[in-house]
Amino acid sequence: MTVTHNEEVQPVTVGLVANAENLAEVAATLSRVPGVVIGAQAGMARNVALPDIAHYDDERVMLARGDVGAVIIADTPRENVGHTRIALEYGIPAWQPAPLGRTVSEATDLAATARTKGSVLRVASFWEHARDAVHSAFDLLKDFDIQFAEVRLAVAGPSTDSWRAGQGESGGGVLLQDGYALLEALVALRRLPNLVFGITGRYRQRVNEARRETEDVSAALLHFDNNGRALVRCAWDIHPEESIAWFFGREASIALCRTRVAVHDRRGTQLDATPLPVDMLSKDIARFVAQLAEPGASDAAQRALDRHVATSALIDAIYLSARTNHPEAPRDLHSLQD
Repeated sequence: MTVTHNEEVQPVTVGLVANAENLAEVAATLSRVPGVVIGAQAGMARNVALPDIAHYDDERVMLARGDVGAVIIADTPRENVGHTRIALEYGIPAWQPAPLGRTVSEATDLAATARTKGSVLRVASFWEHARDAVHSAFDLLKDFDIQFAEVRLAVAGPSTDSWRAGQGESGGGVLLQDGYALLEALVALRRLPNLVFGITGRYRQRVNEARRETEDVSAALLHFDNNGRALVRCAWDIHPEESIAWFFGREASIALCRTRVAVHDRRGTQLDATPLPVDMLSKDIARFVAQLAEPGASDAAQRALDRHVATSALIDAIYLSARTNHPEAPRDLHSLQD
């Protein structure tokens, strides 16, 4: 749906399914997406619901009325799985934040349901947000070939009373929740590795708080075809804070972070830098809305879902390796779901 200055955006009425913790943020995000109108809401208690918008205690009632053309989902990862499945069963296009599922099994099940129903399911994608800038960096370097990659992430972790600290609601800690975006980009550029060696731990503890159920440190060594390697290190509450993926070639490197893509020569001198657009989520939802008007929208959405399923397979393999103390094969986990 390409809109010129002389065209009027056709409004899309969406149903919002969100918990109280995410409601204000996602409502503010939707207010910045042209052509989107919140027509109904569910998932939150009535006393915290958005004013002057129809509220339903059960999202099924909201969807059955047929008043919404799409659903925006913003709950915990555990709840998102259920909300998304319900939307797909009603044949209504759905958008949700990453990850697609807490495990590769959940992710595969939702992708398969979307395929069977022929519905559009979009998962927020950092890779698609950065893809054009990354491709421009590759073009600048001509025949750039990734020899080694390194993902480094250190951010503030959640308090123990947040759902993010609970294994059941979240499915995982820093690797799944905060490392996902950069791992999605790694999978997009390198595909799945042959083997991973993973470790996880719960080491950080805030004053007067118990330890979180979810891991606060995760690291992995990844082995790819053609002797390629990658190193992943993610941590909560460790300084200095950073969020970056480095892709090293023989003569140059590309750095991908939340705000820009930079190209460096072998000595580390910056050759080029491209800032990434701000407000990723509103732009991602705008892509979702535009996709709904395009022919073959469900097929295009399915290709993106395949990448998310592969990213879940990588993360599951790292967690499994940490439990077994043995290398694990993400491709095996991925193929088991086919």
